[in-house]
Amino acid sequence: RPGGVEVRLVGTGRHEPFLFAIFRTSDGQVSFDDARNLVAVVPGGRQARWTDPDGKKGDQYYAVAVDRVGRTSKPSHGFRVV
Repeated sequence: RPGGVEVRLVGTGRHEPFLFAIFRTSDGQVSFDDARNLVAVVPGGRQARWTDPDGKKGDQYYAVAVDRVGRTSKPSHGFRVV
């Protein structure tokens, strides 16, 4: 997509996520404990969209669902921008 990368999120668990934390890496190595990889926190729900204005070909994105008390899901499978 011109002007960035659109990230689409789908909550698949039993409960609807309160937030999604979105992580990006350009080298395939991501640490979810390193805030430098966190590029956005967006409102949750069954579906969400977010556009990364700095996203580019080769970047990889991962999402983590967050509930109202701060518990997090396992990271999603990453997807690479082609």
